[in-house]
Amino acid sequence: MGQTIINLVFFGVQTMKIDLRTLKLHPGKSENFELEYQGNKELLGEQGGFLDPVKVSLQVHNHGDYFSARGVVETRVALTCSRCLETLIWPISTQVLFTIGEEFKETLNQMDEDFLVYGSGLVDVEPIIGEYLVTELPFTPVCREDCQGLCPVCGGNRNEKSCSCGSDDIDPRWEKLKNLK
Repeated sequence: MGQTIINLVFFGVQTMKIDLRTLKLHPGKSENFELEYQGNKELLGEQGGFLDPVKVSLQVHNHGDYFSARGVVETRVALTCSRCLETLIWPISTQVLFTIGEEFKETLNQMDEDFLVYGSGLVDVEPIIGEYLVTELPFTPVCREDCQGLCPVCGGNRNEKSCSCGSDDIDPRWEKLKNLK
């Protein structure tokens, strides 16, 4: 089997579908797929946006009654630093591994949680690729490890300039704790 480059567009929307109809006829064989799409903005929400297209390289192997897919997903996303609110660039390059089977193959579905179902031969891999992308995003993105964040008093970015705001202001409810030694 050769290499298939897929860039399907239905009604102006790019999809990430792979066609397994030919590979299904050849048990024991593999086929390579190169996919590219702009990325689902809903995956990142208000946290950021895709800077580059999502590139997916997959090798799909026909095991007879199911397919296994392995490959690499790469892109770059713009995120907001959780400390100073500046934009940071987060590169993503991750390995993917999942199983594709028919609906009635209940045993396969139970043994592998990264499982996609195919029916007509076309398989939409976008949901599982999206899961892999989300797991590569940091829970609290920071622009750099020593980011000092924003001043809680004036709101200035402490990475850019020092501020003279007093940090000795203590919430009056905690004032008595200051005297404990």
